[in-house]
Amino acid sequence: MAYTLTLLGTDTTFTPKPDTGYEHGETLSYVSTLVDRPGEPQLTDNITHYRNSNIAVVDGPDTMGKAVGDRIARGVASILEAISRGETDISIMAHSRGAVEAILVAHELERIQENFKQGKGSADLRNSKCPLTKTAMEAQKDTYESLKLEGIANNINNVKLSIFNIDPVPGGDYLGAPVGWKDERFFRVPKIVKEYEQCVYENERTRCFKAIVPKCDSSDTKFNLFSLPGHHGTGSGNLNDQQKIPVAIEGKTTEHAQQLMIIKLIDFLARNGVAIKAGQNIDEEQVDKPSFDDLIQPLFDEDGKIKKEELKEKYLTLYQDIIKNKAAYEHFNKTSYPVLGQEQSIQKWFGSYRDDRIILHQAYKDAFLSDVLPHLPGGHFVNYDHARLTINQELGLEDGLPLNEVVDKTVKRLGEIMNRSSKLSQLKNDDKASFSDSVANDNYVHAMQSKEGFNILVDSLEGLIGEVGNIYIHDKHKSMSEDERDALFKSVKGAINSFKSDDLKDNELATAVREKIDTTIKNILTAKITRLNGDAEILSQKLGENLSEEVKSAFDKLLLTLRSGDVNNDRINEFDGFKNQLIRLLESKPPQIKESRELLEEKLKSFEKTDPPDVVNEEMTSFFGELLEVIPNYDVNKLMKDANQLYDELDSLKESFSSFKELNDSLDYAQLQTKLEEKQRQLIDQTARYIQKNNLNLEKDIDPLFIDPLFKDNKSPLYEQIKLVASNYGLENPDFVKLERQNSELSCKLDEQVEKIKELQQIKVRHDADKIKLEELNQELQVLRDSGSEKEKKVEQIRQEIAALRTRIQSQDRQQDALEKQIRALNSVINLLMGDKDRLRLDSEIQDNRINDLKELVNRLNTDEEQECTAVVRTLKKLTKDHLNYLTAKKGNTQNDTIKEQIEITENLQGILDNTKDYPLPSERIKAFTNQLKEDNKKLSAQHDPDPAWKRFAKSCLITIGVICSGIIPGILALAAYNHFKDKSSPQSFTDKYKNELSKIKQQSDISKYQTEGETQNLTTTGLAR
Repeated sequence: MAYTLTLLGTDTTFTPKPDTGYEHGETLSYVSTLVDRPGEPQLTDNITHYRNSNIAVVDGPDTMGKAVGDRIARGVASILEAISRGETDISIMAHSRGAVEAILVAHELERIQENFKQGKGSADLRNSKCPLTKTAMEAQKDTYESLKLEGIANNINNVKLSIFNIDPVPGGDYLGAPVGWKDERFFRVPKIVKEYEQCVYENERTRCFKAIVPKCDSSDTKFNLFSLPGHHGTGSGNLNDQQKIPVAIEGKTTEHAQQLMIIKLIDFLARNGVAIKAGQNIDEEQVDKPSFDDLIQPLFDEDGKIKKEELKEKYLTLYQDIIKNKAAYEHFNKTSYPVLGQEQSIQKWFGSYRDDRIILHQAYKDAFLSDVLPHLPGGHFVNYDHARLTINQELGLEDGLPLNEVVDKTVKRLGEIMNRSSKLSQLKNDDKASFSDSVANDNYVHAMQSKEGFNILVDSLEGLIGEVGNIYIHDKHKSMSEDERDALFKSVKGAINSFKSDDLKDNELATAVREKIDTTIKNILTAKITRLNGDAEILSQKLGENLSEEVKSAFDKLLLTLRSGDVNNDRINEFDGFKNQLIRLLESKPPQIKESRELLEEKLKSFEKTDPPDVVNEEMTSFFGELLEVIPNYDVNKLMKDANQLYDELDSLKESFSSFKELNDSLDYAQLQTKLEEKQRQLIDQTARYIQKNNLNLEKDIDPLFIDPLFKDNKSPLYEQIKLVASNYGLENPDFVKLERQNSELSCKLDEQVEKIKELQQIKVRHDADKIKLEELNQELQVLRDSGSEKEKKVEQIRQEIAALRTRIQSQDRQQDALEKQIRALNSVINLLMGDKDRLRLDSEIQDNRINDLKELVNRLNTDEEQECTAVVRTLKKLTKDHLNYLTAKKGNTQNDTIKEQIEITENLQGILDNTKDYPLPSERIKAFTNQLKEDNKKLSAQHDPDPAWKRFAKSCLITIGVICSGIIPGILALAAYNHFKDKSSPQSFTDKYKNELSKIKQQSDISKYQTEGETQNLTTTGLAR
């Protein structure tokens, strides 16, 4: 039997039966009573009101969130007790702050799992990294010490944890008062979790109710994020608005969201091994008569197993009921919980309000819910789960298939339906009776004959396409394994090719699906680029905004209002002084954002302490609360991290164009790439300007922020680009600074070496002198020995002097050896430094050359000649594309190898025009194009039956080049004339011929879109004049 933990939401107590605020009972409480409970209930207390050997239900924390640590500690202890008994299938279902607690419970279990792997004891069970949780665990020390460690150690490595989270909201800060808590672990689902499912409500707008959306640490974790209509408490059983006011829309109700949530929770528990016993006897203090028995009991067979088909039907029925009552749910877009008000109040002032739920997407980073879970068009579906259920039902697909298999089987089944539908449509009514059973009995083929059936099928397919697209829009494919990504891409590409086959060319459904796929691919790129542009715009504002001016302007308006009212000068001066204090912090380099927010929060708290309440203070509380939202909560580290992430995402998107082109080659990827590169250049410029404006040092302040933790010497591409342009913004390039520092160190080492050499030379001089003196003494000793015994004393004295000299010489030898070693070491260091110096000097020269090359390229691109050449390239591209389209169309009607050869030649010419890498200047591309065209023309003209279309195309191109580029690119006019006008010697004939031919080109290639007749005349004259 599996074990279940239920963590209720903020200010929510165990309420399984109808009560105030819950017309039919609170959802999680009710579902918890359905878990089969063998034996007697276990001991409960004033927090854990319901408990048995299979489940524990923990009440939610208080409004201010101070009790979250206690709830996490209780949840961890309950699960550890179950694990000690051998339970390894653990399920958690939770709501609101309880859902955030559920993620942290998972992190604590993973921490404890690691502790047991390392052989740590019971004390480490309570060693949480979260201070609130650690304090609570210490307070529950007796509970933790009573746990059977041996049982936990034997079983914890086998734990399979599953979580169902409903609208996880940690809270936030409002008017300076914290009504939530923060932990970076909110946004990570740890590896110990095998399944994570989360619901977010679409119509919640209350301030401080931003739902978190985490990401998984492991690609093995099954992750499902879905949305439902309603506010934060709708699915829990609050059928009214957040302030308990009924929805005043006749005939509309919000009850189906709760019913659907109950079904989803039961489905979640059942598939994770939890035994559900619908209608089991309930104690009077728990539930007298469950109100949802009629909803649940038909879903179970006699053995207590879920009937899958009945479950799917119930899902679809409830989803349709929700759609019918959509207006009741959308009413909540205008409501909120008491006191807090709605999000985006400041944005409403500035006219930038967007009617959408704000969430925290994978970090403390605001995002709109519809950007993460886009709405499905057509109004047929509540969410992607609804669309998937529909397409599975419509096409007879199995449930739970991987997405690539769903795509493959959908394509196969659709092929059958489309073929049968086409045949059925071609028959007269009298003939349909004699059609084959496979067609006659295919209900979906007949459904396709109706407009409604056709639209539902197409919209459900769009849901599937959108589900695939959503994976790429939000980079979810990065968390997939390489095999999964390859399989999904292969399936999508296969689907596209299948629907583009000649057999389905005239099929209405195939046409609709092709259009949907092409549109979706375009929308994927558009949505991704839009999101990145939005991120770039927000980052641009942060990098360039002048907060001090905004705050000063707001204060000036406030003080003007106060002066015109009945407010004494002391209060006005007090606010004016506070304004100046705040402005000083914001004008610091860099701005002291954190300190500014703390100052505002401290001021807000001072207003709350006023007794009796002051009318002015109430106005100031509102003003400072709104001002706190204006001042963003970020610092230099966060800005640089966001800039680096955005630059990498732009790079990643550019790299993905090759794959997208395989799926849809009709888009102008070159133009998209150019726009992304421009966005990257803007990002480099804005980041460099921010660094310069705030007196930040690239080496000390910025360099550490861009180090890749995996490769410490590998800096980010953005940082390398900033270094490259550093001098343009008055910044010091760290590489140059390092080079200067190493030069200085090298100079010092050289000076030190010179001193050491001098010292060594002095020692050698003394050493040589001592050796000479020793030799003299030896000679004297010999003389004394010869002179006899009378000179014995003198001999002894000399011996002592010799011994002293030997000691001095040995010492000098040691000093000499030490100095020689130091000199050798210094030589090694000098050689290394010289090598570094040469390498850095070479790097510097390379960077200077690159900068000069880039400047020269920009200057040449900005010349009139190159601008004119740009126009020529644009015209040549149009001519080449038109000729390629002509050849492609012609290829479909013939198997002529000559046509294939022309296509290859024309694609090669098109590639030359697009090749800005080898030919960065338009004039270079024209020259390369012209040379290649001449060779190709010679080759094709030599054929037995040359294609007239090719001659027209070649002539059009060469005339266009000759008219405009004759004075720009040497030899171009002569080349054009030689090829097509060599029979004319008169300049006037030459000009007239150009005009006639250019007129033909305008008719053939629609060049008139780009040039008027006067411009054409001017180009012709200019070309000849040159």
